[in-house]
Amino acid sequence: MDIVEFQQRKNRMVFGSWVLIATVLTGAYILEFFNGNRDIIYVIQFTLFTWIPLMISYGVHLIIGRSNTNIRYTIAVAYLIFYFYTQITSNSLATFIYIIPMMCALIVYDDVKLLDMIFIAATISNVILIASNIANLSFLGDSSTEAVTRETITFYEIEIACLILSGIFIHRTTVLVTYSSHKLNELNDEINHDELTNVYNRYYLTNFIKDNFEDVKINGEQSNLSLAVVDVDSFKSINDSYGHKFGDLVLRRIASILRDKSDDYSDAKVVRLGGDEFIIISTEITKDDIFELCERACKEVSDVKLRYGDEVVTFTVSIGVANSVEDNCNTYSKLYELADSMLYTVKTNGKCSVAKA
Repeated sequence: MDIVEFQQRKNRMVFGSWVLIATVLTGAYILEFFNGNRDIIYVIQFTLFTWIPLMISYGVHLIIGRSNTNIRYTIAVAYLIFYFYTQITSNSLATFIYIIPMMCALIVYDDVKLLDMIFIAATISNVILIASNIANLSFLGDSSTEAVTRETITFYEIEIACLILSGIFIHRTTVLVTYSSHKLNELNDEINHDELTNVYNRYYLTNFIKDNFEDVKINGEQSNLSLAVVDVDSFKSINDSYGHKFGDLVLRRIASILRDKSDDYSDAKVVRLGGDEFIIISTEITKDDIFELCERACKEVSDVKLRYGDEVVTFTVSIGVANSVEDNCNTYSKLYELADSMLYTVKTNGKCSVAKA
């Protein structure tokens, strides 16, 4: 699962949680209407303030893109509007808890500051409402009224304590989730990247092929994959003449050039298979596109000059290119063999060039 799909899942989860919250609350208030505890006007208003902010947020979500996690700010504002409405209009003392389920859902965004702001806004609104209610309480000496007042104030104390404890818990949980997420990302980078050149490694390639290029046809059409096999010309001679440390410098420079050229295409990725062999893969670009990419990379590599003492050292690469659809290769092994045969053709015809099937 790539980062785009992961972000889409985050958004789907939060909207799913919001729909669940809205459905449960709407159902509860409709049930109260049938029990005679609510009038129809309030139930309609409550339903509108529950669902309209949700639908507006979802519309914004569709406009800015399903993978855009900035929708969390719109969600926060829209849900707070609903929350403030229920705080002001409801005659129930339990409405303060409505903020907690949404804050729990928003944890997936790893945004501690956003959750803290929501918690502060919710707490302030509750404190203002409590202060207003206490100011309106009667202390005229009626024992029953005084008893109700004491019970209500005790509930308010529990309410504030519950909000504060929930806010602290959610804050700490989000900090832990964020830390864990960052550590997992670091570990994922280490697992999927070559330590020397910082491009992708063979482990990443294995999973990429599994996810994007199965041996069967998808929806009746062959999976598209453009592949370039890159080999450093006479690399053994470079190591023998200048040492492995200098050879590592050459590999890093070549990897950097391949990566820079591939960045022109959002889907193109550079992989070091091992030694002095690299590949460039893409599920979106055509064979002509990857051929052009490789020609520019080949030219730039040949222009590089590295100093070794008083000597200026140059080096070149040879590249073979193929495409699964255009060259009718329905397995990765066949595609690689074809691109590798094109590489061999370049090697036998003078090196420092690109050939396509």
